[in-house]
Amino acid sequence: MKRILVLAPLTLAACTTDLPAEPTPPAEAGLCQAGPAQSLIGKTYNGGTARDVQRLSGARTLRPIPPGAMVTMDFRGDRVNVYTDEDGKITKITCG
Repeated sequence: MKRILVLAPLTLAACTTDLPAEPTPPAEAGLCQAGPAQSLIGKTYNGGTARDVQRLSGARTLRPIPPGAMVTMDFRGDRVNVYTDEDGKITKITCG
């Protein structure tokens, strides 16, 4: 009888399985992901690069920010911000 009690926990432990991790939910459509657009830093900001930034980031809206521009501080997850320098080159791409 003692053998059965000793083996019972080991037998039950062998029956357990690791459950797979829950799948990551897909990103909500239109939310900005600035990472993929970082390759455009240093390029001249124009209609083509603006479209590329928006397409690569997945953002619904794009906000160009020239040097010295005043911008609102509201955060919008569906907006990509494109900062440019005096020469029209892209210096920074962020979400918000």
